[in-house]
Amino acid sequence: MWWCPPEGVLTRAGSTTKHLLSLVEGLVCGVLYMLDQNRHD
Repeated sequence: MWWCPPEGVLTRAGSTTKHLLSLVEGLVCGVLYMLDQNRHD
């Protein structure tokens, strides 16, 4: 099971940095989740 950190964890980062990191984390978590689901099928 993949753990995706909730939004707003990096409170000390700039708004733009947090936004980019949240997008990257969301994409990575989504890809890993799909791969994990496909592996279990």
